Amino acid sequence: MIQEVHHRVKNNLQTIAALLRMQARRAHDNGTQQALHEAIARILSVAVIHEFLSLDESQSINIKDVCQRIVGQARQVIAPGTHVDFTIEGPSIYLPSQQATACALVINELVSNALKHAFPDNRSGEISICFRLDGDDWLILTVADTGVGMPPDLDFNNTGTLGLQLVNMLTLQLNGQISMEGATGTAITIRARRS
Repeated sequence: MIQEVHHRVKNNLQTIAALLRMQARRAHDNGTQQALHEAIARILSVAVIHEFLSLDESQSINIKDVCQRIVGQARQVIAPGTHVDFTIEGPSIYLPSQQATACALVINELVSNALKHAFPDNRSGEISICFRLDGDDWLILTVADTGVGMPPDLDFNNTGTLGLQLVNMLTLQLNGQISMEGATGTAITIRARRS
């Protein structure tokens, strides 16, 4: 019964995403289209979680599998035709659904942000996503790119953009800590306690 509920939620989220796609096609300015595409990517990230939950009775999710799907979706929705390569590294790590949902949204935001800002003028480059465990209690997630880097005066913990605000909020929800390095490209690392 629970799996059927997750299946129905996934289908409803995909329907909402399809309606937003139709609206994005009718929008006349780039800002509105971009905002709708970002909303679509967020909705589809949550739909991926429900899809995995509908297939697995254990209610734990391999975050690496989720990441592969989210990367594919972000590439199609946010930056179709981009010249950016992706690598996903690390072992299979299973997380409970609530923690997996927060991680999925963080990955979506960081990947989308890199696709939108790190490679201007259709530059090529690479985005890497790495998972690892630190002992039994901590998950380490790093999203790094070879792009132009963050502005030197950017306060990552106090930004006006919705995407980075979400990353900070979700990191708190994960009982985690966030750090950023930006010498060449940008690398954002989240260290979160496993549930």
